[in-house]
Amino acid sequence: AVVAYDPVLWGPHREIEGDAFHQRMKERGLLDPAARGTEKWMTTFVEYWGGEGAWERMAPLAREQMMRSAAQSCDQALALARDEEGAGTYAAVSMPALVLSGSETPTEMCDSAVRVAGAIPRGEHRVLAGGHMLPLTETALFCETALRWLRALA
Repeated sequence: AVVAYDPVLWGPHREIEGDAFHQRMKERGLLDPAARGTEKWMTTFVEYWGGEGAWERMAPLAREQMMRSAAQSCDQALALARDEEGAGTYAAVSMPALVLSGSETPTEMCDSAVRVAGAIPRGEHRVLAGGHMLPLTETALFCETALRWLRALA
């Protein structure tokens, strides 16, 4: 079995609204290779996932740590933008799969997660109260949910 939280699935979103999502990501600056590794890029990235002001709300040490991986995070976003795999690709997953999203997850990411969970023959989607960082900020809730689901399979 597999449990995934807020999987970053850009390909399935193309089935929902074509390239509009990718255009919005370009307009935000998340797909600008020239912004790679900059604080401006990382701020935009963190605020996409965590809401307006999320970057400033982070402790200075946390921002420093995130800046160490800013270039790599940008590279990953650029790679994800090339994802063209539709939800049907995930129909080949034969094991039970629980796909979790946060209630504060950006809508388009939640929509993609729902689509993928629906394509997996033994897939299920659930929403937990929280944001993208929930497994780190609400570890007990995440682990209890995953373990309860896994135990129910036994």
